[in-house]
Amino acid sequence: DTVARLGGDEFAALICGDVEQNQLVEIAERLLEQLRRPYRVSGAEVTVAASIGVAFASAGTTPGELLRNADLAMYRAKSKGKNRVEVYAPQMRADVLRRTVLDRRLRAALRDGEFALLHQPVVELGKSGGPPRIVALEASVRWRSARGALLTPAEFLRSPETGERAAELGAWAAARAIEEASRRGLEASVKLPVTVRLAADALRRADFAERVGSALDATGLPPGRLVLELVGSGSPADLVAITGAVEALHRAGVGIGLGGLWAGPSAGGAAGTAGGAAGLEALYRWPLSQLRLDAGLVRRVADPALGGREAARLPTLTAAVLQLAHGLGLLVVADGVTRPEQAAALREFGCDRAQGLLFGAPQTEDELRTAVAQASRVPAPRAALLPPLRPGTPPAHR
Repeated sequence: DTVARLGGDEFAALICGDVEQNQLVEIAERLLEQLRRPYRVSGAEVTVAASIGVAFASAGTTPGELLRNADLAMYRAKSKGKNRVEVYAPQMRADVLRRTVLDRRLRAALRDGEFALLHQPVVELGKSGGPPRIVALEASVRWRSARGALLTPAEFLRSPETGERAAELGAWAAARAIEEASRRGLEASVKLPVTVRLAADALRRADFAERVGSALDATGLPPGRLVLELVGSGSPADLVAITGAVEALHRAGVGIGLGGLWAGPSAGGAAGTAGGAAGLEALYRWPLSQLRLDAGLVRRVADPALGGREAARLPTLTAAVLQLAHGLGLLVVADGVTRPEQAAALREFGCDRAQGLLFGAPQTEDELRTAVAQASRVPAPRAALLPPLRPGTPPAHR
């Protein structure tokens, strides 16, 4: 067999002969195992990880095509978390074409102003009865498609390869939210804090913190009325890479939130989950001010269909998450609240704030302004009245 260095930190191994796929994958796994062994360099111990793509040559395959296919598989391995083996499949070529087309469309959409922010009320889950009080607005990006549909980031930023465009979009969203919040405060006297949910990759832009600071200076919006909620923090290494930007924003007075705790793939479009190692690392490394409970967890709260082990463990898990957050001095916002029973149960657990269709649908800036003008204030939530907290012994975590 032949092993060669292609350049930089990329190598290729040419395995000749009649080899089955499982045998070739086994060879790749053995290579990974060898590379994982620690090396001693100048008295220090260092380790190496690798992402390996496997491709097979068939009749008519050129050397260039074989290398390209292996390269596609290697980048798929990197996108799935690195330090793994992936086998080339024809679908990968179609995925590359799709991502290329999507990237081109995203660039054009940013240039042509096809993106907009929608705002949804965030309410305080008070102890007394009556409608919960609106204490903030949450802004999230939507893309108006050619057919007029408003697409969420989860629908148009589906893979890690769109990270660069997600970063550019996040910088745009933060600047636009600052501008709209300032104008809303001056023209409609709505001076609620605004939370902007964006992919953590946005902070990889070298000028991100500077752009946010410039927008705050230009509009006069107090930094304390802005919270940047980061989702899709990826691996702990990715999290460390943006910690400098997080610290700079915190020093400027901007609030930092962590979104989607115990979530699946992030709403911001980046791969990863805030409930994994990166999320726990963010809890002690970043100067956070708030934490968001993922809608997937909230859906199970007060779910009458839940039974067995899940029904027994969910209250303990929810209480533990809230106790952890409150112990760190963080506000907790529950996402995706759609039923009064969920809101009441979350309040019993001690959750501070909530957001979801129960309290109002996302609105464009024009819709929000119209509602404010008609009500002479921020419109009250459409939620049913919540009963006062039950007397007696509060939940253990409180």
